[in-house]
Amino acid sequence: MAWLHRHPAWADALAGVLLAAALVAVGLGLRRDGFDAIGLRVLRGRGLAFVVRRRLPVVTLAVVVVAIVAYGASGQPGGPIYATTFLAAVNLAVLRPMRTWLPWTVAATAALVAASWAADGFSAHLIPVALLLLVFPKLAGDGVRARRLRMETLEARVSAGRAGDPAARGRGAPAHRARGP
Repeated sequence: MAWLHRHPAWADALAGVLLAAALVAVGLGLRRDGFDAIGLRVLRGRGLAFVVRRRLPVVTLAVVVVAIVAYGASGQPGGPIYATTFLAAVNLAVLRPMRTWLPWTVAATAALVAASWAADGFSAHLIPVALLLLVFPKLAGDGVRARRLRMETLEARVSAGRAGDPAARGRGAPAHRARGP
């Protein structure tokens, strides 16, 4: 595990391959008669998009959205496969500021709703799904940013305390004892 923390690119590659394998396995479990070539390629592509999730989170979201539109348009079954859209949107919101992730997530939401609407007609479930796709990344991104800020503040306090700053360490020894005899 420590090796994966030191090599995040390899960790992302491993996660992408494992996600692709899991998506294919879940998809095969949902569909007894097997997949056609498009369905299988789309499932693999959605998982493999996460190989570049840290370096190129916008690309990850774009690939996942294109894959889900192609998946739905080809008449493939639903299921947990759609969760990768949420994962990609959360990933983008965690790694990029709001001015970057929000327009991409809105565009992804619009594309997914339009594709579902075109394939199956309007359904009331599209509204809460679209709202969740916009709200969930915001909450996750804010939570991660708050944790990072707390950690940076703690690290700054610790490093200031090491530098000999009595204010950062809290109350120091009384002045008459600090000078010595």
